[in-house]
Amino acid sequence: MDVKSVFLDLDGTVLHDDKSISKRLLDVITELKKQINIYVSTGRSWESASSYVEKLGLDDLAINYNGARIINLKTKEVLSERPLDEETVKKLIEISREYKIHLNLYKDDKWYVENAGKEAEYYSSLTDIKWNLINFDDFVGKKSTKALFVAEYNRLEEMKKILEKRLSGVEYVFSSEYYMEILQNGVNKGSAVKKVLEESGISRENAMAFGDHWNDKEMLSYVKYGYLMGNAPENLKEIFDKEKIIATNNEDGVAQILEKLI
Repeated sequence: MDVKSVFLDLDGTVLHDDKSISKRLLDVITELKKQINIYVSTGRSWESASSYVEKLGLDDLAINYNGARIINLKTKEVLSERPLDEETVKKLIEISREYKIHLNLYKDDKWYVENAGKEAEYYSSLTDIKWNLINFDDFVGKKSTKALFVAEYNRLEEMKKILEKRLSGVEYVFSSEYYMEILQNGVNKGSAVKKVLEESGISRENAMAFGDHWNDKEMLSYVKYGYLMGNAPENLKEIFDKEKIIATNNEDGVAQILEKLI
């Protein structure tokens, strides 16, 4: 395999279930980054992802918010951002209030909520960051890097049908069984990876990526070597070739593949 760039999802991929990163993976990344580009590509904000990126020893750029934002890790300059527009944000606020469903909004790498209930507590416990509690009336007229609804999966599926009738120009993606994310049309990890590769002059034929959920599908499909974790949802595994499904996050599936590049 002639691989020049690698893109790593965090949760369920690089991170074990207890949010740790194995020494095995750290060792192989330390060796590989001497010769190839290695990037994190995550649904997390930079605030939420930064500690893990630092542990991995990466210092070039990072893809955050499922592709909606790319930042330079050395300068913290935002290289690209494609947020939801003001009108879409206003409608999302109206719908979240109407159906009493928890909504996260994001601006300038900060997370905002209108209700600090169990959903906010749950999200905070998994992302290692604290919410900013505001009245969403104060968010009207502003853009949001992405939006995220937190609820049981069946409820989220119902909400998706409602949103599809009332919104246009957006993308929907499930990043866990409790998260449905809304992104600007055309925004996903795949489009962000394409941008990074084009600007670095590297072909998709020389790129590798790892992910575990539906928000990783476009990224894994875009690169030549796209690997799905063994802990991925069964209905997602059905659309991938068996040889591209690897060991689970807790079994160091990423490290097992990366070791072959040394």
